[in-house]
Amino acid sequence: MDSLNLGQLALSLTPGPGGPMLSGAAPCPVALSAVINGYRGGMLKDLRQVLATGALESIDQAVVVARPDPDDDLETLRSEWESLTGLPAGDDVYVLKASWDRKRFLIPRAALLSILDRLEAVR
Repeated sequence: MDSLNLGQLALSLTPGPGGPMLSGAAPCPVALSAVINGYRGGMLKDLRQVLATGALESIDQAVVVARPDPDDDLETLRSEWESLTGLPAGDDVYVLKASWDRKRFLIPRAALLSILDRLEAVR
């Protein structure tokens, strides 16, 4: 498995300790690779539980996985998701952030869980 697809978005994979990780190469959003690779590296141990329960947020010093904030421009974030993947965002979404990048990334909860599941399956 050299890549993982989210609709029309192909996410490049790279070998990592314990299995594949997102390479972070464009067009992969920085926040998405930070969250996925942070989880795979043990930094966001509670991520799967947070997503399974639909909890409000999981915060680490470096990355944030949160429900949309009233200050978020949801229309723009949804449009960016749909433009990048060709898939509808829906209402059950999280906003990902990395402390070293200002760009926020909206992703449906089901899509984020799917990435975690697929990477675990090829581990």
